[in-house]
Amino acid sequence: MKQASNDSFADHGIDHISASQINTFIMNPCKWILKVSGYTDPTGNAHMWRGTAVDNAVSAMLMDGLSKEEAMALGKNVFETKVAYAKKVDPENINAVVLSGNQGKLERYLSAALDFFEGKGKPKSVQEKIEIKDESLSVPIIGYLDLKYESTIRDIKTSAQRPNHAKMPDSVSRQMSVYWKATGLMPVADYIIVRMSDILTETYPVYDINEHWAVTLRAAQTMQRVLSISTDIQEVASFFMPDFSTWDWDAREIEEAKKLWGIK
Repeated sequence: MKQASNDSFADHGIDHISASQINTFIMNPCKWILKVSGYTDPTGNAHMWRGTAVDNAVSAMLMDGLSKEEAMALGKNVFETKVAYAKKVDPENINAVVLSGNQGKLERYLSAALDFFEGKGKPKSVQEKIEIKDESLSVPIIGYLDLKYESTIRDIKTSAQRPNHAKMPDSVSRQMSVYWKATGLMPVADYIIVRMSDILTETYPVYDINEHWAVTLRAAQTMQRVLSISTDIQEVASFFMPDFSTWDWDAREIEEAKKLWGIK
């Protein structure tokens, strides 16, 4: 076993972590280990493209003064550019059903988001970088704020269904806790929900934000300890075993994970 140094993140080429990485570790440690091994998704997926399109359209309307029609066109262009790139570099891994569903609903997502945020006024910043340095971690936690206002952070979420029990998922609460820790401002998540029969725009606060931050920090510390097992990611992986029956693996990830874990 190749013993790690005092900076196990650096031993694996990691100079920062994010709320997304921390959530991945909590929900699926093996998927996170796969990413540490060097696997990257070359294109993302249609759900991500939808979110990026909405984020860009809202930011352009609020900060750059685009009309709703201009912002709508910009959002559509962002989505189609992502689709074209994916078809070029990774056509075999495009989920046609998911793509079709998002393309078909994109205008409804954009329209609902632009109408909702038009009434919120101009934010102080969009996509502002935040950084948290904690003495227990050898690397910072880095993130980006969707919309920063004078007294709150607003994070834009697009979804095809309401959160369970109409409450923000713990994973999102952990993400919001990072924003709170970095800025001291209370964050909310604005959900743009497009269903077959209707469209909802709902805002969810974070309850028990201190507790969510405590879990987030503890998870980051655990990630650091896991990597301290060895400088060889295959040796780290040998302490875990992936379950490919869970929903959050795609075909390419399973293929690459099987190589890392030596599964035929």
